[in-house]
Amino acid sequence: MALIAPTSMTSNTKHGSNRYSPPALLTPGQTLLWFLGGILAMFLVVSLVFAVKLGAEGRLPFLGKSARAEAIAPPTVQRASSAAPESPPISSSSAQAQPEQTVTPSLIRPGSNATFVPGTENILPPEVAHLASDTSSKAASGPPASAATPEPGPSSTPAAPTPATLVASTAANATPPRTPTEDIQQRITDWASAWQKKDVDAYLKHYADDFTPTGGITHTDWLKQRRERLGRPDEITVQLSNMNITTDGRVATARFTQSYSAQGKTLKETKTLALVLRDGHWLIRQERIGQ
Repeated sequence: MALIAPTSMTSNTKHGSNRYSPPALLTPGQTLLWFLGGILAMFLVVSLVFAVKLGAEGRLPFLGKSARAEAIAPPTVQRASSAAPESPPISSSSAQAQPEQTVTPSLIRPGSNATFVPGTENILPPEVAHLASDTSSKAASGPPASAATPEPGPSSTPAAPTPATLVASTAANATPPRTPTEDIQQRITDWASAWQKKDVDAYLKHYADDFTPTGGITHTDWLKQRRERLGRPDEITVQLSNMNITTDGRVATARFTQSYSAQGKTLKETKTLALVLRDGHWLIRQERIGQ
């Protein structure tokens, strides 16, 4: 069996050789245009489908305007016009038959219905005429609009005291001034109390600046002596009795029995004080034992 050699894909002709050429590829610009064209075609198809659907439902903006206007129009206008009945005309004869009613100013009070005149319900609309008649009947059968104001009784607040009363009460409550004798007795009692407590300053305030001590010592030495003795730690007791006071103007004399106890010993003796009144206070100017 003889083998036939394959012929070449290219045939030689007299004028030249014919070769296979593949088609040329798209440029980037052509590719972009084809892509945009495809998107636009899809948008148009989808828009057309939605337009057909909305047109079938009557929801397109340029279709069915009159139908939607009728659907939106409120039906309350017809109900209002049908619900409001015309009030009946008032005849001249019925208007003349009703007597004229006058309202006195005393009947006009805030919050009351006394100003309503019976018979006027005929000129009101039928839907409110029965309310006016009910109000008039209630006002006629109810209690009076106002009650008599009771007269105020006597006030429980006490009257303010007059100046004369204040002066009298102040004078009654004021402590009467003490007599010179009572003042001197209280002064001597305070002096003995300060002495027993060993309150040196309070004790020495009962003596005058020109106090003359006994025993021939000076006033300075006497002050030093009294401060030293009252500064001792032992306790003392001073009791006064049988006090006799005589006054003569701004000077006075006091005699009394003094009982002095210290360190278990008691000394009882008669003491005489000569006092003088200075700046409203009785001060001791002289102190001596005996008469």
